[in-house]
Amino acid sequence: ASVFWAIEIIPLWVTGLLVVFMAVVLPIDDTTSADRAQVMLASLGSSNVFLMMGGFVMAKALAVTQLDSFMAKKMLGYFPRSPRAFTLCVMLLSFGMCMFLNNVVTPVIMMALMQPIMTTNEGTPKLVALAITFACNIGGMPAPISSPQNAAALGALHISCTAASSSAPMSKP
Repeated sequence: ASVFWAIEIIPLWVTGLLVVFMAVVLPIDDTTSADRAQVMLASLGSSNVFLMMGGFVMAKALAVTQLDSFMAKKMLGYFPRSPRAFTLCVMLLSFGMCMFLNNVVTPVIMMALMQPIMTTNEGTPKLVALAITFACNIGGMPAPISSPQNAAALGALHISCTAASSSAPMSKP
């Protein structure tokens, strides 16, 4: 599958599904194919997968309605015309979008928005790329839905809390 992925013999989405199919069909261990299918489909239906897909759907909706460029133009109007102010504006926009979208999706949107600026200036592309990356990293921390890591941590915390509370003896006051 990694060869298919690298040289793109078939579309990438087909390659991704092929991995799941082959993991179910091929006898990797001593479990039945039905058990392997249940494990594979359970991992595909995890909340993190749907979180990522929802973020990409929202990003596409922003791009189709051109709301992302509208937000960027509005926000740029509030800042003076200097490289430092522009960088701050890009960082604030990335940070804000990252709290409502995914911190994987937001850099893609922001890089697409900043593409015309990044191709014209010499020193700006590196600065803008680092600013977007840094702001999205920080923006992914406050909200549980803004990062797959946050969702996984919340899921693990919930599991460990319920396991700890069910094994603890109940004492009467």
